[in-house]
Amino acid sequence: MRTTQWTRRLAVTGAAAGIGLAVVGVGTASAQGDPTTGPAPITISAAQVQQLCETKLPPLKTKVTKLVTWINAGPTVAGSTQWLHVQAQQAAANGHPARADILNGRAERRTGVLTILQDIQTKINDFDAAHCAYLGSGK
Repeated sequence: MRTTQWTRRLAVTGAAAGIGLAVVGVGTASAQGDPTTGPAPITISAAQVQQLCETKLPPLKTKVTKLVTWINAGPTVAGSTQWLHVQAQQAAANGHPARADILNGRAERRTGVLTILQDIQTKINDFDAAHCAYLGSGK
C-alpha cells in the first residue's frame, strides 16, 4: 500500500536524520539552568566519524535524494505533488469535491515534508563537508 510505504520511508529518514543530528551535536538547551550556557558539545572519536561517513551517510543521502526527487517529479509519477494536484483536478471535474480536498491536502503535506527533507539534505551535506572530507571519504 502506497501510504504505508510513504510512512515507512519518512520514519526511516526521520530516524536516521535524528541520529545524524544527535551526532553532530544539534540539541535543545535544557529548560532549567543558566540560559547563557548552551548544551555541552558531543564529541566522538575519529573512528566513529569515519564509520558514520562511510556507512551511515551514503545510504541516508541516497534515501533523502530519492524522496526529494519523487516528491518533485512530474504529473506522470504516482505520488508526486504534481500528480496529486492533477488527480484532485480530475476528482473535482468528476463531481467529487471531498476527494479533491483530500488529494489537495496530501499535496500540501507533501510540500511541507519536502521542506523538511531539503533541510535534512543541507545538514547532511554540511556534515559531510565539515567532517568527512578530511577523511578522504566524502561522498
